[in-house]
Amino acid sequence: GQLPLRQCLHPETCSKNLDLPNYYAYFHDLRKEFRAFYSMPEEPQSIRDMVACILCLTWRDSEPSHYTFALCAVSQSVITQPADQRVGSGY
Repeated sequence: GQLPLRQCLHPETCSKNLDLPNYYAYFHDLRKEFRAFYSMPEEPQSIRDMVACILCLTWRDSEPSHYTFALCAVSQSVITQPADQRVGSGY
Protein backbone atom coordinates (compact mmCIF):
# COMPACT_ATOMS: atom_id res chain seq x y z
CA GLY A 1 0.00 0.00 0.00
CA GLN A 2 0.90 3.65 0.06
CA LEU A 3 2.04 3.82 3.69
CA PRO A 4 4.72 1.09 3.45
CA LEU A 5 5.96 2.67 0.23
CA ARG A 6 6.30 6.05 1.92
CA GLN A 7 7.94 4.45 4.97
CA CYS A 8 10.56 2.88 2.72
CA LEU A 9 11.16 5.90 0.51
CA HIS A 10 11.27 8.61 3.18
CA PRO A 11 14.44 7.42 5.00
CA GLU A 12 16.21 6.79 1.69
CA THR A 13 15.39 10.20 0.27
CA CYS A 14 16.41 11.93 3.51
CA SER A 15 19.74 10.13 3.60
CA LYS A 16 20.40 11.11 -0.04
CA ASN A 17 19.12 14.67 0.41
CA LEU A 18 16.31 14.24 -2.13
CA ASP A 19 12.78 15.62 -1.97
CA LEU A 20 9.75 13.44 -2.58
CA PRO A 21 6.92 14.93 -4.65
CA ASN A 22 4.05 16.42 -2.63
CA TYR A 23 1.66 13.61 -3.49
CA TYR A 24 3.63 11.29 -1.20
CA ALA A 25 2.36 13.36 1.75
CA TYR A 26 -1.29 12.56 1.00
CA PHE A 27 -3.24 9.34 1.37
CA HIS A 28 -6.07 8.46 -1.01
CA ASP A 29 -8.25 5.51 -0.11
CA LEU A 30 -8.92 3.90 -3.48
CA ARG A 31 -12.07 2.18 -2.19
CA LYS A 32 -13.60 5.47 -1.02
CA GLU A 33 -12.65 7.25 -4.23
CA PHE A 34 -14.13 4.41 -6.28
CA ARG A 35 -17.34 4.43 -4.23
CA ALA A 36 -17.76 8.18 -4.67
CA PHE A 37 -17.05 8.08 -8.41
CA TYR A 38 -19.52 5.26 -9.13
CA SER A 39 -22.11 6.34 -6.49
CA MET A 40 -22.06 2.92 -4.86
CA PRO A 41 -24.09 2.24 -1.68
CA GLU A 42 -21.07 0.70 0.08
CA GLU A 43 -17.32 0.47 -0.38
CA PRO A 44 -15.96 -2.42 -2.43
CA GLN A 45 -14.06 -4.92 -0.29
CA SER A 46 -11.35 -5.76 -2.82
CA ILE A 47 -9.83 -4.83 -6.14
CA ARG A 48 -11.64 -7.83 -7.60
CA ASP A 49 -14.96 -6.21 -6.58
CA MET A 50 -13.94 -2.95 -8.25
CA VAL A 51 -12.97 -4.72 -11.48
CA ALA A 52 -16.25 -6.65 -11.46
CA CYS A 53 -18.16 -3.39 -11.06
CA ILE A 54 -16.29 -1.74 -13.93
CA LEU A 55 -16.80 -4.75 -16.20
CA CYS A 56 -20.52 -4.95 -15.39
CA LEU A 57 -20.95 -1.26 -16.20
CA THR A 58 -18.90 -1.67 -19.37
CA TRP A 59 -20.92 -4.66 -20.54
CA ARG A 60 -24.26 -3.05 -19.71
CA ASP A 61 -23.55 0.26 -21.44
CA SER A 62 -21.48 -0.88 -24.38
CA GLU A 63 -21.92 -1.90 -27.95
CA PRO A 64 -21.37 -5.57 -28.87
CA SER A 65 -17.80 -4.89 -30.02
CA HIS A 66 -16.92 -3.43 -26.61
CA TYR A 67 -18.51 -6.44 -24.96
CA THR A 68 -16.26 -8.73 -27.00
CA PHE A 69 -13.20 -6.69 -26.03
CA ALA A 70 -14.15 -6.84 -22.33
CA LEU A 71 -14.75 -10.59 -22.57
CA CYS A 72 -11.31 -11.05 -24.13
CA ALA A 73 -9.74 -9.00 -21.32
CA VAL A 74 -11.42 -11.16 -18.69
CA SER A 75 -10.36 -14.33 -20.50
CA GLN A 76 -6.78 -13.11 -20.63
CA SER A 77 -6.75 -12.38 -16.89
CA VAL A 78 -8.09 -15.87 -16.15
CA ILE A 79 -5.50 -17.50 -18.39
CA THR A 80 -2.57 -15.52 -17.00
CA GLN A 81 -3.59 -15.94 -13.35
CA PRO A 82 -1.63 -18.73 -11.61
CA ALA A 83 -3.70 -21.91 -11.24
CA ASP A 84 -3.38 -21.99 -7.45
CA GLN A 85 -5.00 -18.53 -7.19
CA ARG A 86 -8.05 -19.26 -9.32
CA VAL A 87 -11.40 -19.35 -7.60
CA GLY A 88 -12.63 -22.91 -7.25
CA SER A 89 -9.28 -24.49 -8.05
CA GLY A 90 -8.47 -27.69 -6.25
CA TYR A 91 -4.83 -26.78 -5.64
